[in-house]
Amino acid sequence: MLALNWADIDFEKRTVTISKAMCQLTGQQPFVKGTKTGTQRTVPLAQVAVDAFMRLRLMRSAEAAITKRNPEAIFTDLLGDRYSPQAATTAFGDIARKAGLASTRLHDLRHVGHLSACRW
Repeated sequence: MLALNWADIDFEKRTVTISKAMCQLTGQQPFVKGTKTGTQRTVPLAQVAVDAFMRLRLMRSAEAAITKRNPEAIFTDLLGDRYSPQAATTAFGDIARKAGLASTRLHDLRHVGHLSACRW
C-alpha cells in the first residue's frame, strides 16, 4: 500500500491495482520496487474504502500544493515523502497496542483484506 499512487485507483470501477511495493533494506533509504512476483493484480474496493480514498485525495491535493513533493503518492508524511515500511510498522504497532490488539501485526492485515474484499 505504501507504494500506491493515485493512478492505481479506479474510482469508477472501485478497484486498486497493485504493481509495486516499498522496500527498505537495513541502513538504506526506502525505495519503490516491483512486486515480489513481478506481476500486478487488481483488487476490488468496498465503497467505504473508495469514500476514504476520495477524502484522502482531497486532503493530499492541498498538502501536495504546499510541499510539491510526490503529488502522485497516496501515503505520505507531512513533508510529502512516502512512509517507509518501518515507519508504517511502528505506527501500526502503537495503534494496535492502544486498541488492545498487541498480538496483531501490520502484515497480518493483508490476509484479512482478501477475506473482507470477498464479502463486499
